[in-house]
Amino acid sequence: MQTVSACRLLLLAGALSGALSQQLVSTVNELKNEIYTPLPLGPGHAGDACVRLLHASGTVGCAAPTGAQPTEGRLVRLETLRQPDEYPDDAVYLLPPALLADFLLQCRDSPSLAGRVRGVLSEPGPAPSYSQGAAAPLAEFALYANRSYPWNPAGKGLNGLALPFPVFLLDDGTAENAQRRAAYNAEQQLNGALHHAKMRLTMQAAGNSSACLAARTCLPLGGHSVVAALPALPPPTGNGSSGNGTMSSGGGGGGSSGGDDMPAIWVLAQFDTAGLFHEAAVGAESPVSGLIAMLAAAEVLGSAEGSAAAGQYRERYRRRIVFAALGGEPWGLMGSKRLLWEAASGAASVAGFNITPGGVAAVLEVGPVGRARPGAAGAQRMLAEDAGGVSLYAHTPAGGATAAAGVLGALQAAASNVSAVVGTSVSVAPASAALPGLPPTTSAASFVRVLQGSGGNASSAPPAVLLSDFDTAFQGSTFQSSLYDNISLVDADSIAAVAVVVARAAHALALGEDGAAGAAAELPVNYTAVQASVQGLMQCLMNTTQGLGCPFAQAMMTPVSQGHLSHYIGILRSLTADPQTPDANIKSDYERFLWNWLAFATRPKPPGNSSDGGGDGGGDEGLQRCQPLNATACPPGFVCAGSRSIKGPEGQGMCLNATVRFVPSYSTSLLCDACDGANTNYEFRWQLTDAAAQWEQQHGWPADPLWAESNWPNDTPALTLYLKEDPAVEMALLGAGLAVAGASVAAALLIRFAHRRKLKRH
Repeated sequence: MQTVSACRLLLLAGALSGALSQQLVSTVNELKNEIYTPLPLGPGHAGDACVRLLHASGTVGCAAPTGAQPTEGRLVRLETLRQPDEYPDDAVYLLPPALLADFLLQCRDSPSLAGRVRGVLSEPGPAPSYSQGAAAPLAEFALYANRSYPWNPAGKGLNGLALPFPVFLLDDGTAENAQRRAAYNAEQQLNGALHHAKMRLTMQAAGNSSACLAARTCLPLGGHSVVAALPALPPPTGNGSSGNGTMSSGGGGGGSSGGDDMPAIWVLAQFDTAGLFHEAAVGAESPVSGLIAMLAAAEVLGSAEGSAAAGQYRERYRRRIVFAALGGEPWGLMGSKRLLWEAASGAASVAGFNITPGGVAAVLEVGPVGRARPGAAGAQRMLAEDAGGVSLYAHTPAGGATAAAGVLGALQAAASNVSAVVGTSVSVAPASAALPGLPPTTSAASFVRVLQGSGGNASSAPPAVLLSDFDTAFQGSTFQSSLYDNISLVDADSIAAVAVVVARAAHALALGEDGAAGAAAELPVNYTAVQASVQGLMQCLMNTTQGLGCPFAQAMMTPVSQGHLSHYIGILRSLTADPQTPDANIKSDYERFLWNWLAFATRPKPPGNSSDGGGDGGGDEGLQRCQPLNATACPPGFVCAGSRSIKGPEGQGMCLNATVRFVPSYSTSLLCDACDGANTNYEFRWQLTDAAAQWEQQHGWPADPLWAESNWPNDTPALTLYLKEDPAVEMALLGAGLAVAGASVAAALLIRFAHRRKLKRH
């Protein structure tokens, strides 16, 4: 068989000339490598596959036809679009990004074309002029009547398509290889030995999410949000329990704590995004730039520069500041909705937080802010003479501008004072009065929905503001677009300036001095340290090459995914009995990084301990050491943060006086039966529940989308480019093989016959 395979390979050698590399091929293995090109997939690789997701009404995403595995077809590169009936049959189409959207939309509108397409391969660049997201994303969640308002005017809606064929995103090397192969096929006019693409993209789930969850062919999308309080919630009283049914939070948890009557300023940011290719989505501008600004603001407020005044200020604070990094928001505002439902149902994850109209003093969401300075972009570019000032916009709910006047005043006062610190003008202006209200993609809108009065009047809700770098529509064309919303688009100092504005505004609001410029100016800021933190966080959360292999992450935790960072919320396999257990099998590296950062950022620091940026626990020598999975590792009111998988004291965490919590983020229509974290065989089952139905109806929530991701076999997804013989050559090889086999049998029979005759003679 090896001889036959080698002969087949050698028959193809002539077809390779001019089609692939010009390197000398001297062995059969080298020839195989030239003929077969697999697409590297998985963590650390730029290639990705579009996979099937399911919701309450059906499916989106991509899947190979049932029973047609593997799917394969001839490589054809498109440089212009054609009429649906002009495309060749049985082809896998290689497209530049500029044509991808219109071709997929053609397939959506022409079922006959979609049935003839075997697959689509997208080249990685250059970036197109459209967004993969919808023009009016999450329109059904809008708190206003004009639900078709185009916040994302460049949106093509690719993320909502259901495609009956595989679609892959190629990396640079595979794309170049595919282009050469397709060019050869074009020269051959699709005749003779041709280059093909073989794809595996079997998706086991079908129908809708409730059906596949019942059949166990899918798992729900979900994860955990992270919430932290500054100052920390008071410790519990009594027997040392956390007041939420769990043991002392030293078990890595969220700080066993009680509650008090202090209202809170909620500072929100989202941390995940969406895209046609989930694992390739970065979301640098939206939402990660806002997340980084919030994380840096938390560090400013908890830093030692403020500590000289921190003792005074925190004693004078009339309002607590709560930071919330919310996960799952692209999927029906899943993170904020679940957070609010957990509060309404008295869940342990938010015990001590008073999320009621009287307990929430204001909501400030930090949205996309990485492009707030015209003419500036890139992680390393600092304030330059040719770049304009930092221009920010404050969005409010319809009818909620008056209520938000105090928050806007605090932001504007902080911006005025910040300008002298950062060396350029910083402005905060009200968003256009022509806008219908808050973008429906905002988490702040969830708070308004739940906390407004029974009449649905936003003016009766706590003041809510979205701070962003856009006015009437999202900037650019990269919203929820895989690969293209990356670190090269954002400006580090725009984010740093926003961090200081948010910190000083939150500080003023916590003191109860709405719009008071003097109070905002009193908060000391080491802007060099803020810049260092922002730059470092950008490398951790936007640089796909480094990811959580960055110094900040390495100082606080041990990633289990070799530093790979996914900005896709992913699936939630199970839950832990105590939601605060930092189980790396349940909580992602991303979520654990955010938890550790906020723990270090918001804990009290000793006087004179200058913040150097990074939340790495500097200056915490002498604190009690701990292991996070030990439920009694720290005293009540403390958390065990900063532990690493290193033997000895260096790997131990530190007991910090902080309140930081994991809050589950998954559909309110689900409960997990037997999800107690003790069942290692995954015998739990996600089930539908109507426990939140009355609450959802009361607050006018649209139907829950109930997002899930299909299961797939172990060898899926997979893509291989290869050279396939001409069918005539295959028949000739088959005939030759049969002839050789027949001749061999005949020769064997003749030899046997001759041998027997010889034996008879003897």
